[in-house]
Amino acid sequence: MNQSIIDKFMFVNKDNDAFKNVLRSNYVDKTGLISVLNKSINSEYRFICVTRARRFGKSVTAQTINAYYSKGCNSKDLFTNLEIIPKTLSNFSRRVGLVN
Repeated sequence: MNQSIIDKFMFVNKDNDAFKNVLRSNYVDKTGLISVLNKSINSEYRFICVTRARRFGKSVTAQTINAYYSKGCNSKDLFTNLEIIPKTLSNFSRRVGLVN
């Protein structure tokens, strides 16, 4: 695609700042959810609804998914010490930055 055409589009998930802030706090690693997403991303079960009770981390989960898949930023360093890496090490470079 022509670069001038690409420049006209705005990335919806342009950065990983929210997830960086989460990692600086008392973060409970739930990145194992990403391996479930990776398995279903190109299947008939690709539409996933993440439901949790009030105050159980829906926003943090969304920020984690955003940082992992976003093309708008490089999040590889953020995930190197988290649970997801041993599970997806072979696909890590291919999956990170997959979507915008």
